[in-house]
Amino acid sequence: MVKLNFSHPNPVLKAQGFKDYRLHVDLSDPQLLNKLKAYLLPIVGDGSEDVVIVPPGLAPLSVLVVVGIHGLTGYFPKTVSMIKGEDGFIPLEPVDLQEYRNSCCRLALENLELL
Repeated sequence: MVKLNFSHPNPVLKAQGFKDYRLHVDLSDPQLLNKLKAYLLPIVGDGSEDVVIVPPGLAPLSVLVVVGIHGLTGYFPKTVSMIKGEDGFIPLEPVDLQEYRNSCCRLALENLELL
């Protein structure tokens, strides 16, 4: 089982086998999704192992909302990130999570032989 801690380092999590990952991103980077795929692929592997994550801060609520929407509708929603600007927080362009999921799926299927 792959155990990823994106939250604060914690001795209890470490004792349970979680590995700490300190990750900070520029949400406005147009290459963010591609960079994230490249970052995660060697960590999570080919899907042969279950993955457990500890998300940071209030992210657990966001994760539950996204998964709930997927379960109710059959697709992932678009999300809008907010970044701090000179006059307060401003929204970025929406990220299509379903499209991103599909692009990751295609990546996982590379070198797959179909008979």
